Amino acid sequence: MLLAWALAPCFAADSVWYVVRHAEKATTPPDDPPLTAIGTARAASLVHTLAEAPLATVWSTDTTRTR
Repeated sequence: MLLAWALAPCFAADSVWYVVRHAEKATTPPDDPPLTAIGTARAASLVHTLAEAPLATVWSTDTTRTR
């Protein structure tokens, strides 16, 4: 949230931000785990939820579970 506050002056007043935390992840491998079956289902649900959102930019980490 601190990042959102810091960047706020860079965006129009009518900007909408969607902040999403990753879905459930597996425990192995510990350095870059994939999503669990539940996490995959949750991510698929998010796809449907944001399907009509006018996204201009997406920021994500470069991990297996975010690809």
